[in-house]
Order: sequence, then structure tokens, then C-alpha cells
Amino acid sequence: MAKLSEMNLEQVEALITKYLSKIELDSENETLLRKYNSLLKRKKQLSSNTSVEVEKFHSSNEDTSQEKDATFVQRAVAIVIDTTLIGVFSQILTTVLSFGATMLLGAASEAGLVAGIAVMIITSFFICPYIYYVIPIEKTGQTIGKQVMKIKIVTTEPGEVLDKKKIIYREFVGKLVSSIIFMAGYLVVLFGKKAWHDNMARTRVIAL
Repeated sequence: MAKLSEMNLEQVEALITKYLSKIELDSENETLLRKYNSLLKRKKQLSSNTSVEVEKFHSSNEDTSQEKDATFVQRAVAIVIDTTLIGVFSQILTTVLSFGATMLLGAASEAGLVAGIAVMIITSFFICPYIYYVIPIEKTGQTIGKQVMKIKIVTTEPGEVLDKKKIIYREFVGKLVSSIIFMAGYLVVLFGKKAWHDNMARTRVIAL
């Protein structure tokens, strides 16, 4: 099925009729209602022949509910790529910054040693992850690993912005929870379920 953004008015109207009949049978189904509302919005756009203003942030203005979820293999390979790259990036940056802090306060002094360790911790656990994950995901929904594997993160609610707050919650809090019990929050994807951190942040990872 074509993407919603690629459909013409006739295709959209046909889908509206289809979903309307489904909603009559199951009026409590939130997924159906969400798709139906997205179709109505698209019909209005096509009818008025107006273009949608480009969002400052990456968001789910389009209905992505019909897009295929990324496979476990795609996500796993993307994680391996990202982990490798951020490891190299973090090693270089922490070495440079901690060395600079140590030299500034004196390599032989206790203050210099403490400063070097502090800079190393802050850079490794906060600065590097923020630069590598938060900034690119906010702009495109993708890290380098996800770009290579042709997958991206989207929100599950149409029009909801994938902003810094949501990304930080997903990448730091959500992924910590997913990792707690033998990576169970990641492994559930093998059984067709959403990763725990995606459920927590109301996001999903789709294949492009």
C-alpha cells in the first residue's frame, strides 16, 4: 500500500469509506480512529490543494501506522554500529578533555586527577550520548546505524513531536529499563511486540 503522503484524493476517499465501515463494527478501536482521522486530514489537504508546512522537529505528521516495523535484525545491527561508533567517538573525546583538565590543574595533583576522572565520566555518559543520539534523532529520527539499516524512529501519535525531552526519556530512561532483565525489553521485538522503551516513550521504529 502506498504511503499516505503519496496517495491521491481518490485513493484517500476509498480508504475513508473502508475505515468508516470498520469503525461502525468496532467504534472503540483507537488505532482505527487514528487512521481514519489521518485520512480525513489528508483529504482536506488534497481538497484545498495546500502544502503542509515543514516542521522544525522530526514528527509524525504523516500516518505511519501502515508502515512496516523494523525487524529485530535491522535494529540489532543498527545498535552494533551505533555502539561501535559512539565507543570510538567517546574514547577520543574523553581522552582529549580529561587530558586537558588534568594538565590544567596539574597532572601530579589530586585536583588534576579528580578533574580528569570527572570529565571522563561526564563526557562518556552524558555529552557523547547527547551528541550522538539526541541531536540527530531530533532532526531525522535516525542515528548513523539506523541510516545504514534504513530504519527510523517515529512517534505513534500523528502530529506528536519527537523532541529532546521524549528522545532523552526513550534513550536513557527507557533503554535502561529495557536492559534490566537480561535485555528482555529488547528481545520482546523477536515476538512481534514493541520494545519496552518504545512503549514508554510512545514511539516505534519503522523500516523505510
